[in-house]
Amino acid sequence: MNEETETGWSIDLADGWEGHDDGDTSVFTHPDGVGVLQVTAMESEADITEQDLKTFAGEAPKKAVKENFRSKHFRGFSIAMQADGEYRHTWYLAAKNLAVVVSYVCDEEDRSEEMPAVREMVKSLELI
Repeated sequence: MNEETETGWSIDLADGWEGHDDGDTSVFTHPDGVGVLQVTAMESEADITEQDLKTFAGEAPKKAVKENFRSKHFRGFSIAMQADGEYRHTWYLAAKNLAVVVSYVCDEEDRSEEMPAVREMVKSLELI
């Protein structure tokens, strides 16, 4: 299912996932799932640079895993880490003048259950 927002982006939800807007953030979950996917978008007057994303993300913890990201419309990077029994994977992405922060959180022991679907959903992000 394709979910479009008023802030200029869309995402293809995996089967069974549902979403709702919570102010500036869109929240997606699966009723029988283990985690929460949140997308927050912010517009700028100028195009968002990679340095802008790095500044926004701040310094990654030493144990975090950082990966570059590129899809049809968005580019940026992600930071994944485990701490205090929780797994958090956050993508800092940009397309033209739109910055998008995508965050997936679940219990550490459940991280492998939804990550393939979450990765596919993040890859499906498009400007509209």
